[in-house]
Amino acid sequence: MLLMNSVFLLVGLSSLLTFCTSFDTVRHFPLDYKVLYELDPAVSGSNLLPLQNGNILITTQSAPTLLEIQTQRNHTARSITTFPNEANTFGVVEVEKDVYYVGTANYTLAPRWSGIQGSNKIFRVNMTSGNPEVSMVVEISEGYTCDGLTVVNATSGLIVTGDTQSGTLYLIDVLANTYEPIYQSTQLNETAANPSELAHVGINGLKYYRGHLYFTVTSRGTFGRMPFSPATGRVSGSIEILNSLPLPDDIEVYGDKVLLTELQVGIFTVSVGQTVRDGKTSLVVDLPGANAVSWGMADAFNHCTLFALYNRKIINGSGSGLVAIDGQGTGLRGGC
Repeated sequence: MLLMNSVFLLVGLSSLLTFCTSFDTVRHFPLDYKVLYELDPAVSGSNLLPLQNGNILITTQSAPTLLEIQTQRNHTARSITTFPNEANTFGVVEVEKDVYYVGTANYTLAPRWSGIQGSNKIFRVNMTSGNPEVSMVVEISEGYTCDGLTVVNATSGLIVTGDTQSGTLYLIDVLANTYEPIYQSTQLNETAANPSELAHVGINGLKYYRGHLYFTVTSRGTFGRMPFSPATGRVSGSIEILNSLPLPDDIEVYGDKVLLTELQVGIFTVSVGQTVRDGKTSLVVDLPGANAVSWGMADAFNHCTLFALYNRKIINGSGSGLVAIDGQGTGLRGGC
């Protein structure tokens, strides 16, 4: 997800203590994790996509690359493709088998972090022949930094992305190579209330699941959802804020269980409708810098494995990589 290098976080001691104690009621977690791959120090992992063969696609920042990580044996990485004239890759989804869509955008760190308007593009990476065939689908001219990306209607070729600064949702038709803004809300945009550079990161994680778009807004510390019609490609109701965490980033939804990455601490689980202060949200994995999370594909051999990216640069640390968590026996996913 959207993570910037050289980010300075200002978190008060009292607020941090309040945050930690609010999650202490249920402690059958955290689970152990295994580091599968560490990225080059100059590169940060942005988002991930599990594949049917068990491998993982990773998008990166500071290098416009799409990587495939081997999750068995040697855990090696290969570059699927790079994107000339782009600086960063963000969201990645698979609309049809072996055809992937990748979001790119550029940003500046001075005088403060800011997306560059007009730099947002969605690319198609067709791997059906075994070799990447790359083509641009759309260029979102009014967008600043479109980060999250989710499939809302695979049959019709519809995907949605969100602009972290303006709080605008864009619907992309990958069959017609068109896009349009479909929704905008101040509940989704950046806010100066957060004293860190992350004040400029509004809507971040984005996931469609069973008639709702689930989202995080990092600067506002919120996790919510809105009704969404996959047939019309439109938001069909009001925003509902479900939870709050200090710095939420990515989302994985399965049944009534939601997994959220929180940049300072790790990965949490919460049932939809509960709040973090009711004592029923649990820390699943202690992984500072966690910025992306996803289960293995449902029909893959590793469907009970949870995969996550971390980027500790966001919390003044170092290192970015891919980890695996054994989800067997946890009840976090049906059949696991």
